[in-house]
Amino acid sequence: MGGYAVLSEEEFIDEINRGQQLEQRWLIGGDTLYDAAQLPNSWRLLIESLPPERRNLSVLALVAQQKSLLARSTHPESEFLSGRTLPQLPLPVLPEHLRFLFRSCLESVTKTTYHNLDSVLLHLVYCRGYVSHPFDWLPKNTDDKLPEVYWPWVRWQSNISQFRSTEALELTSENWDHWLPAERLSLLKKMRVNNAEQARLLLEKHAVNESADKRVKLIETLSVNLSQDDADFLKTLASDRSKKVTALAQQFLLRLSSVSAPLDREPFAETLQELSQVYDLTSTGIIRKSKKFVPKKLKNSVQRGTRTQTIGTIPLALLAAEFDLSLSELASIWDFGANTQNDNLAFVENAAESMPLEELEILVANFLNSDEKFNNLIYWLSRCLHRFTDQKRELYVINLLMKNDSDTLVHDVLLLLDKPSTEITWADIKSSSAWKNLINDLKEQTDVGGFVEGSLILSLQTLGLYLPKPSATEALKHIIDLGMSQSDPALMCLKLNTQLESSENTKG
Repeated sequence: MGGYAVLSEEEFIDEINRGQQLEQRWLIGGDTLYDAAQLPNSWRLLIESLPPERRNLSVLALVAQQKSLLARSTHPESEFLSGRTLPQLPLPVLPEHLRFLFRSCLESVTKTTYHNLDSVLLHLVYCRGYVSHPFDWLPKNTDDKLPEVYWPWVRWQSNISQFRSTEALELTSENWDHWLPAERLSLLKKMRVNNAEQARLLLEKHAVNESADKRVKLIETLSVNLSQDDADFLKTLASDRSKKVTALAQQFLLRLSSVSAPLDREPFAETLQELSQVYDLTSTGIIRKSKKFVPKKLKNSVQRGTRTQTIGTIPLALLAAEFDLSLSELASIWDFGANTQNDNLAFVENAAESMPLEELEILVANFLNSDEKFNNLIYWLSRCLHRFTDQKRELYVINLLMKNDSDTLVHDVLLLLDKPSTEITWADIKSSSAWKNLINDLKEQTDVGGFVEGSLILSLQTLGLYLPKPSATEALKHIIDLGMSQSDPALMCLKLNTQLESSENTKG
């Protein structure tokens, strides 16, 4: 009856040493591992029974197995601890055949994290009715740009206990401290839509106990359905210990003053008098007269710097009134071509925070219809977009795509969005200057050969992350038809987009 021989301690140590010597021979570049005289005795019979061409590789496999077994500890230093169970999310994980592609996309876009493309990738997956597999991605922090579906995982990572299943998922004064900061912000914004007063009462009670940075974000939620009912609370923030909070409250009060009681001119009288000396209202056109708000020529850089600083801080409703204009008129006749770049930026940033939404839309239409450089339009619009809905943002992005400008880059435009688009059609893309510029650059790259480089990678990534599936499918087809290699890593996001079908959770 056959069996396994039991080795003595001395024989066992000799076997281990022989295996380790073979490993060292391989590590320093030895071509031949099979040497009958050097093999551990217990391996010899097995190895010599194999064809000669398989012996070297089989010895290497046994060396690796020995090393793996020796690495295992038979005496754990401590008892195993039972970990917390990862919460199950309400959506299915990505289909198995797409997980590698998702991981590849995530690794690629993480290299450009200053654009938050990893968050956009997660939103793309979420929009199709899926979540990532936890082995592929888990949240590392309380990023408020993540889809809300991942909140349970964020709480799990932060070691915060889950709500009981019977507890209503509603922010109240009693459970304020139970929520993560990102969760509170999202719930407050939703509450401002349906019950603005209740949200404000929660802020009045709890915001004061938060840190300065958190207070700023909490107070920012008042921008949703901002009304005169919020004015008294905003006035109390004038004595807040954070200058950022007081400045934000003042901006909100300025928005309200433009649609309610006019601001008191007296505190700004001297500044307004100075501005009246450095600006003019001019008329243009012969048949259809139109006004333009243009600057006067100043003598030196000090005067120009003072004007820029003043235009960025003066209440714009008072500036308009100083020239017998409404705020809407000022927004529509500000002359971006005549004003300096510094003054334009100061005016836009001031307006983005203090103008009511209707007047801000007029200002955006003004500069988008101007002949200013494309990069300026991108930057000015980026300063205003936080005031608009996702749908309005997409309309502005489509408007920019249509701009006939040789400097238009796909990624510059699409990165203005926080989430994947639902509105951009293939017709919008293929007729845009941004697409034509991209195609020209890709043709030059394919003529040279090799994988694409530089900003082209970012443009292709953003097409894959932001476009609806039908648009992404057409874009990928046209790019491949140019001769671009299908194995180019820059196409991974487009491939994921086109292969990711919507789950049943997004249908019906």
